[in-house]
Amino acid sequence: MVRKPTNWTWRKFTKKVETYLSRIQNNPLHFPLKNGKLREAYIQKFPFVIIYEIVENEILVFAVFNTHQNPTKKP
Repeated sequence: MVRKPTNWTWRKFTKKVETYLSRIQNNPLHFPLKNGKLREAYIQKFPFVIIYEIVENEILVFAVFNTHQNPTKKP
């Protein structure tokens, strides 16, 4: 059975993702390389990871991936 997130949980999650995106923008090299050129920022208190790559002066976000999914689906 899959539970729908409450509005409170959804707001907390989106706030946390925004915080991590800001951290990535301010210091893109902070998070470790995991797969070739891809970096992963694990979001505290939520089972999600932000997967991104630095290309020249840009940060490309590939996914906000749910870590409870099959890891072979990860970009």
